[in-house]
Amino acid sequence: MKLIDSDKECKECGECVRVCPLSEVDSDFIVYKIFFEEQNGLNFWERCCSCFLCEENCPYNLSPREEIFSKRRESQDLEVPKTIDTYYKKIMEIGFAFNINEDINDIRSELDLPKLALRRIKKEINQIIHKK
Repeated sequence: MKLIDSDKECKECGECVRVCPLSEVDSDFIVYKIFFEEQNGLNFWERCCSCFLCEENCPYNLSPREEIFSKRRESQDLEVPKTIDTYYKKIMEIGFAFNINEDINDIRSELDLPKLALRRIKKEINQIIHKK
């Protein structure tokens, strides 16, 4: 499928969706949609957590990041989307944009990744946020 204003083509292979942490918890968040769909009102791209794994893993060297940031710049004059405000409040409250619990370490173990010291991380983030 031809991209909006581009000579590149997205094959909708789903690699961006496969590596996206948000797609893991929100099945409606399909990264490559940013190239094809005009959005109205609250847009799905406002929920992007800016990890850029989609761009790093795209086998066609496409940049969802550029498109997402472009959309964000276009909407700067709009009021802060509720989702962004929610993420900000979560970060201030617990140090993460999403609820993080010990289940994440189970997933990390399955992927042969080291466990996270969640209590220590939350404490350090809290100290940074509140400058204690």
